[in-house]
This record gives sequence, C-alpha cells and structure tokens, in this order.
Amino acid sequence: MYRFLFVFILLSCCSTCQHKHTALFVSKIKPLVSDSRTQAKLVHPPNDCADKMNYIPDAAYPDHFPMRYLRVNFHIMRKGDGQGHFNEEEGVAYVQDMMKLAEGKLNSNNPMNLPPGNNIPPPLTKYRYVLTPDPARSNDDGIYFHNDDELYYMLRSGPHKNIFDRKVYDKYGIQKDTVMNIFIMADHADSLASKTYKSHWYGVGLGAFNKVSSGYSRMKKARAKNDISRLNYHRYSACNNLNHEIGHSLGLQHTWRGNDGCEDTPNNPNCWNEKDPNKSNCATLASNNVMDYNTYNNAWSPCQVGLVHQKFSYLGAKNRASTRKYLLPVWCEFNSKRTISISDQIIWNGARDLEGNIEIQKGGELTIRCRVSMPPSGKITVFPGGRLILDGGILENACGEKWLGIELADGTNPDLAVVAIGTPVIKDVVHEVSVE
Repeated sequence: MYRFLFVFILLSCCSTCQHKHTALFVSKIKPLVSDSRTQAKLVHPPNDCADKMNYIPDAAYPDHFPMRYLRVNFHIMRKGDGQGHFNEEEGVAYVQDMMKLAEGKLNSNNPMNLPPGNNIPPPLTKYRYVLTPDPARSNDDGIYFHNDDELYYMLRSGPHKNIFDRKVYDKYGIQKDTVMNIFIMADHADSLASKTYKSHWYGVGLGAFNKVSSGYSRMKKARAKNDISRLNYHRYSACNNLNHEIGHSLGLQHTWRGNDGCEDTPNNPNCWNEKDPNKSNCATLASNNVMDYNTYNNAWSPCQVGLVHQKFSYLGAKNRASTRKYLLPVWCEFNSKRTISISDQIIWNGARDLEGNIEIQKGGELTIRCRVSMPPSGKITVFPGGRLILDGGILENACGEKWLGIELADGTNPDLAVVAIGTPVIKDVVHEVSVE
C-alpha cells in the first residue's frame, strides 16, 4: 500500500497585496499507479538521454529548448611588421560583419537541397555565437591582433604546411577553458608573390580552436576594383567558412562521404554549385548543407542540430559534455520571462538547462526522463488538473546553487499531481523531496 503524499506548507507574504498566499511544496513523491493513460510510459529505451535525435528543438514548442550561446573570440594574425592582413579598424569591422552574417544563416536555416525532393522542415538551430572579451584585460573586446612572422599564415600543402599545427593556439589562445578561440590566418608571403597563386577559403576545426582563412587578398582586390558583387561574395564566403569550421568543433563531419553519423545527410558528389564543371550530376545533386563544400552553406539537418545540442547538454557517465564548457551559462541566472507553460502532454527525452519556472496547467502533463537543471530560485508549479511524471531522470541546479522545488497550487490533488516511475533523483532544492 502506498503512503500518502506529504507536503511542506510554506506561508509567505505577498509583497504587493495584503492577504497571505499558501504555497505547498512536495516533500515525498509516490510511485505511479499504472493505468491505460500511462502504461506506455512505464517502459522506454534506456539510452534516451544520449540519443542525439532527442535533442532536436521542437518547432511546436520553441521555448522548451532555450537558446545556447557559444562563447568565441577572434585572433587576426599578421606578419611581424603588422602587414599582410587587416589593420585594427578593418579587422574589427571584418569580424563584426562575419558574425552578423553567420548568425543570419543560423537564424534562417534553409531546407536541405538533398535528397532531391526533400520535404523535411528545417529545424531551429537554437545556438548562436557571442563575442566574449577577457574580463582580466582592460578595454577588451574579444578581438586580438598578433604580429608573428612564424605563425601568421596557414597552408594546406607544401614545405610550409601547418594547417593542423596548434602552435598558434598554444601561444596566443585566451580564456581557453571557457571560450572557443578562432584564428583568422593570412596568406603566406611567398604564395602571394606567385602569379599563379589564388587565395582560397579553407580552415580547420580542432575542438578548442579553429583556424580560418580570411580571403584578405581577394577582398582587397575587389575593393580596389569597386567590385561590390565580388566583395559581397567574399563576405558570405567568410561566414560560410566560419559556420563550417565551428561545425567541426561542435562534432559535425563532412556529409558527402555518407558516414557522418546522420542518416538525413545523404552521400553526394560534393558539388560547389549546380553548374560545377568538375563534378557530374550537379544539376540535381548540389548540396547546400553547412558541412559540404558549396557556395551556399545555409542548411543544417535535424540530426546535425540534434548532435550539436546533445554535446551541449548530455553530461554522460563522467558528468561532462565535450563542448558544454564553451557555452555562456545563462541557466545560472533566474529569468522570469523564460517561464515554460505546459498545457499539452509533453515528454522530455533529452536533457534541459532552463532559465525560468515550469508551470503545468490544467490538462497539461510533463514527463521528465533525463537531466533537467532548474535555475537558482526557480520552481515547478503544478496546477489543478495538471500532472508531473518523473520517469527516472534528474532534477537539479547545474550551477551549484539551490532551486525552490515542486510546488502544488491551491486545489491540486497531491496524489495525482506528482508521481514517479523508477527512482528519479531530486537534488539542490530548498524544499527537499524524497521518492518512496
């Protein structure tokens, strides 16, 4: 026989009114009694929390998956005399423009060209870049200029090949533990001296840092000729290059090989565009995916977005995620504007880091199966006719602080409002909760 659900009664004075409000915080949770409505919830795959497909933001409930902010800084590399690349004014403008264009592509996310006839709606990407100055440096803006004859360039081949070399990061990286460093590299002086050399857009994503070419020599020529069309092409090429290489650092692979771990990114001939003279079948098989080499780079597939967020969110057995440390921890501050209201039957199969309260309304049912971090002083409120099902999972605060707990609004039946399947973990709460 189940024990009765006990509640902790907290009396608090309303600061804006004369009467007292009674808040009931759950102290014990009883197991869920199986019925026809909940039988399907009693068994679910054990690896839901690790499945990247459970981290695809739901367009029907965009507020259920808060925006992620990837902290970045930029390093513009120049020759020892400060020449051969952007000056300070040009460099700051270049970075700001590239960030703006890259964010625009993340925000719009076009449908994928492939496979032909694809009708899968593009997902919300739900991550952005935030330029992050070093608080230890006065007047810092997160954009740095380095003059170094040995490390200013990046080459993919030849005697000076250094594309995978990490010396520039080891020497000039700033805030390495919390910020993804991006190095904007120049062309080698010997290459520019050759009449047959053409500057190319390329780079490499190496996890903690990226190296990208700037196309500086190409942009300089376009400006000299007042060729606005060509200059705009180079501007978008820069943001495409940035999104692509950061994609590598976030766990994404080239898709044309067909082994990138995502079934919704088909193998393709890697055409630059529909009229690529060097490839066949480009008229129908040109990709626009951000992880292919193409002129568009404006599409992320659902699986790709899920993989990025899985690495942001799922902590795993060792309580860590490979790219999580580069995120701005906005979930560590309570934001009342980020309250999530549940009025439908919702199941969260992936982890969440929330910024506001959860309110489960009449007729609403929220099933939590994985880790959910509540913000400091945040709470989950269940209203009459609402239901919270803790199907395993963890309720916590991921910032080392306290959240309030699970509150029952006036008139809520405690025996039905909050129930458990298995043994969920509830910690870091002001009003402690145990599971029978």
